[in-house]
Amino acid sequence: MLIAAYGVPEPGEVFAFVAGAVLGFGLLAAVAFESPFEERATDDSDLRVASMVHVLGTLGTLAVAYGLTGLRDWGVADPVVFGAVGVLVIVGYNLALLAEAVVTRRL
Repeated sequence: MLIAAYGVPEPGEVFAFVAGAVLGFGLLAAVAFESPFEERATDDSDLRVASMVHVLGTLGTLAVAYGLTGLRDWGVADPVVFGAVGVLVIVGYNLALLAEAVVTRRL
């Protein structure tokens, strides 16, 4: 979506995207685990695969990423848009997977 809207990214835009993605992982870890350095136990019987194809996660994330590409029209700097999409790709996709898992468990 970004390349279609902005063309081939400059190095700063690539770094902004990657920094946004890393920030997204950090946000998820902070919310999910409170501290990434604490040991967590898992219950193997509770690990389930929601689906083989994560339609909601993929299509929802792509739709929002496409919407964010329009931020340029509002005067937002290109590296900021790339960073925002980087965060979205990680956080949005994982939250959509969580929603899929909840729906799957209820079915």
